[in-house]
Amino acid sequence: MNINLSVTGKIGDKLSTTLQYNNGISFGVDAQRIKLGYTGKEDDWLRNIEAGNVTFPLPTQLITGSQSLFGVKTEFQFGRMNIMSVISQQQSEKKSIAVENGSQQQKFELNADQYDANRHFFLGQFFRDNYETSTSTLPVINSQATITNIEVWVTNRSNATVNVRDIIALADLGEHKPFSNQVNPTGPYNQTHNEANDLHYRIKGEEKYRSINTSVNALRSELGLTPLQDFEKTYARKLAPTEYTLFNQQGFISLNSALGPNEVLAVAYQYTYNGQIFQVGDFARDIPAPDTTSATPARLLFLKMLKGTSVRPQLPIWDLMMKNVYSLGAYQIQSQNFKLDIFYNDPGGGQKRYIPKGNLQGTQLLRVMNLDRLNNNGDPQPDGIFDFVQPYLIIPSNGKVYFPVLEPFGSHLEKQMKKAGDDKYIPTYVYNQLYDSTQVIAQQFPEFNRFVLKGTYQSSSSSRINLGAFGLPQGSVKVSLNGQPLQEGIDYTVEYGIGQVQIQEHVLRSGGQIKVDFENNSLFGLQQKNFMGSRMEYRLSDRFKAGATIMNLSERPFTKKVNFGEDPIDNMMLGGDVKYSTDLPFLTKLVDKLPFYSTKEMSNMSMYAEVAHLKPSHYSSIGEEGVVYLDDFEGASSGYNIGTPAISWKLASTPRGTVNGQGKKILLEGDFVNDTKYGYNRAKLAWYSIQNYIWTNSGPEWLLKDEEQKNSLYARNYEIKRCLSRQAKCQYH
Repeated sequence: MNINLSVTGKIGDKLSTTLQYNNGISFGVDAQRIKLGYTGKEDDWLRNIEAGNVTFPLPTQLITGSQSLFGVKTEFQFGRMNIMSVISQQQSEKKSIAVENGSQQQKFELNADQYDANRHFFLGQFFRDNYETSTSTLPVINSQATITNIEVWVTNRSNATVNVRDIIALADLGEHKPFSNQVNPTGPYNQTHNEANDLHYRIKGEEKYRSINTSVNALRSELGLTPLQDFEKTYARKLAPTEYTLFNQQGFISLNSALGPNEVLAVAYQYTYNGQIFQVGDFARDIPAPDTTSATPARLLFLKMLKGTSVRPQLPIWDLMMKNVYSLGAYQIQSQNFKLDIFYNDPGGGQKRYIPKGNLQGTQLLRVMNLDRLNNNGDPQPDGIFDFVQPYLIIPSNGKVYFPVLEPFGSHLEKQMKKAGDDKYIPTYVYNQLYDSTQVIAQQFPEFNRFVLKGTYQSSSSSRINLGAFGLPQGSVKVSLNGQPLQEGIDYTVEYGIGQVQIQEHVLRSGGQIKVDFENNSLFGLQQKNFMGSRMEYRLSDRFKAGATIMNLSERPFTKKVNFGEDPIDNMMLGGDVKYSTDLPFLTKLVDKLPFYSTKEMSNMSMYAEVAHLKPSHYSSIGEEGVVYLDDFEGASSGYNIGTPAISWKLASTPRGTVNGQGKKILLEGDFVNDTKYGYNRAKLAWYSIQNYIWTNSGPEWLLKDEEQKNSLYARNYEIKRCLSRQAKCQYH
């Protein structure tokens, strides 16, 4: 089953053949290699011919060769002139990584609509309302509240058996401004706590609300609460403190893993405010779970709902999910050499660090978003650089960036533009759809999605550099320090199988820039890459050499219709280099004259100079000017599954005005802007999912007897008919 074959054959002392085959390697060209070779004698003008898997190594620094080629290579010598040439196909992709002081540098770029969704949540509207106040005095938090105890519960999708309970998550629990008209505010306080309204008081002592069998019907029929909107019942597990981060003064949590659409998030917590203790929800210790051998039915925990399975932007619970947190996709970020900036993509004008029009034109967006208030010394003086205030603006361990404002590209930007007197530009730049709609809907407005977060970061210092590739070709990794090549085995070692480079300590202590160039042949692309090159080297003496290199790399596309970003190249590179080295005996004798000092090696001097020129071009099959296609519209049709409205369904567009036969323009709804007439004749659909149990025998008895509801177009159960074949019976789902 596992074959690892290696065959070497020779004919005389000049001809040889090598065959390697290993089916245990599922990627790269190392799985099978074949080479036929002819090796001449030392005085022959034909030194070497190779056919098959060949390499093209070069001693130059500006022009690098290749280790993964399939073709023919020849080596000739004519007196003091050596010539090496190759005609082949390249089977790898060249990449490079720069490292400063052992820390790998990376770039990031995020659009405004790429906030970290379903992971960061306020514990209540009170904490959301006070968030911007608490961050207004960074690095000091301006808050009188402190969370002292918390339990976080999530729908149990992992089949956990420890710390699990049946819970009721209530949206209005603890809110002093409840959304449901069935819940009445009470108490003089504006803070969030169980007595802020009468919901917890009415249900905490009633067994019909605590019982797992009667709770849903009781909350719905007797209190008038709406399932999925006002409450949800689920089987949940309690998260360990290591599964989330609590910001105890600002009143929000950040989960390690994002929640799915069918998961419920609920909490119970205690906090102090002005010396008083407040509580929201029930702790597990307050409502103990019955023993597994007991006949007593399980009692439910009443918790504050932070996320449900059917969250609509029109509900207050939508605002509990933070939309001002962005993930850089990095870990162990260092404050040194960290750069973050905000750009605006101005159509036709490129990326700008400011709003292109209006009075904010001279103000950096980083400052507009309150991400630049301090200088390097922590003084309240903007310096044009992102304030690396942890953990309130950035968490270096997981690469999360927190804006100190709730809706940076929405209501906050609108407020800043009004303050600057730019009211007329608000409809052009403010991206309110990002916060009053889901991410999918917000992405349907590309004219506002023009803000970009860009920058660079360094990960933590380490002598081991991960190249992010596996099965690298032998000898394909080259490491240089400040442009000077290092020696493998002395200055660094390479584990080609797992794609890691171990830098020696003496190289790291130098504090320079380490550059790693390597070839990745696991996914070298579908385009055929033709590689041709020649290297000529002339030895004037044993100490002086001069060389010249010419290489050409071209990509042949499959078709003349080439998409944008996949342009086939036809690049040529030319270069020349000289190298001179000599011993300096007089310097050795001069040093030996120093007292208490004696040399052991001969002094020498070496000089190296190189020049290179790249001549870029494109493959001739795409035309003289190089034509690429933004979209050929051949795959413009898209299919939508009517069974998944929340994912596939979108609002229909409206037509623009047309001209009739008499040359008169007919005004249609699509010609109206910011007008309700725009959607007069557009289909307005409301899609939602009804729980299956409602229309089964386990559903509420009062609803099953209501024939009007059962036959209603908006509530009745629709069955999808699927026929397996013409002859087979149809199945209903």
